Amino acid sequence: TWRRPPLDGAGSWTHLYGQPDNAANSGDELLGATEAGQFDVQWLGRPGPDAMTDRNPRKPSPLAAAGRVFTQGLKRVIAQDQYNGAILWTFEMPDLQRVNMPRDCANWCVDREFLYLAVREMCIKVDAATGERIDAWPVGTGKQDAGAFWGYLVSLGDQVLGSSVRPEAVFTNIFGGSGEAWADATKGPVTRKVLSDALFAVDKAKGKRRWTRRKGLIINPTLTVGGGTLYFLECRNKKVMAGAARAVESPELWKDLWLVAVDPSTGKQEWEREIAPTAGSVVVYLSWAKDTLLLLCSGSKYHVYAYSARDGED
Repeated sequence: TWRRPPLDGAGSWTHLYGQPDNAANSGDELLGATEAGQFDVQWLGRPGPDAMTDRNPRKPSPLAAAGRVFTQGLKRVIAQDQYNGAILWTFEMPDLQRVNMPRDCANWCVDREFLYLAVREMCIKVDAATGERIDAWPVGTGKQDAGAFWGYLVSLGDQVLGSSVRPEAVFTNIFGGSGEAWADATKGPVTRKVLSDALFAVDKAKGKRRWTRRKGLIINPTLTVGGGTLYFLECRNKKVMAGAARAVESPELWKDLWLVAVDPSTGKQEWEREIAPTAGSVVVYLSWAKDTLLLLCSGSKYHVYAYSARDGED
């Protein structure tokens, strides 16, 4: 048997926005192509719309790595050969549901060997080639994590990074439930930002937790890994922290706000800086590129801020 080796310069899409840096860039060099006319369709067909969720609820993006593409349908996972579209495996998982990605983080990621799924209070490790479930790790075992769901999920070397979030904060209703259109809402319940109570790392091979951080409330869409460092916005406002809600859109969310850098291998803080950006009442994102952190806060206007990834300076 002869198998064609990977294409030179081929990229991957292993997380919601390409890579853990949220830069929406696969790194694919496109074999040097410079225009769309240099490409041809390779396959067209399954899985089709029957197993899918409508686009408006904003489900997690498909993933692609090691010649496989993974699609998350309606409580279903589908794996295909990315070169010819053949269905490799599929399974249903009733509790695999998360929507409203602009205000949260994705519930899955992939590396070359395994697919990782955040399902309620567990992270499930799946063989990417066969769909076999290999292992499952709880979000936590202590009283502080009692009843918490697994929020953030990133594959990073020999560990996965995760966060604990209260169940009621996670968006799972594909119909929105607020009377407003998912795609166009600029206010109301569907614009609330999901906040995590703690961050942690789990060893992929042993399933053991390596470290845990609890300080403020982490704004999930800002969790970013770039250049070997984990970054995020952390709200330390006493009123927000003391409240029961972890899906929040209030003026207090943007007060006492800190930009934080953490070593993901140890959980130790590298630096922090208090910042006061314009409230991201519609969406807020953080991404990393070329040793720079880019923060987008949008409301009635777009506001973009750039910070040094080394120390947080403007």
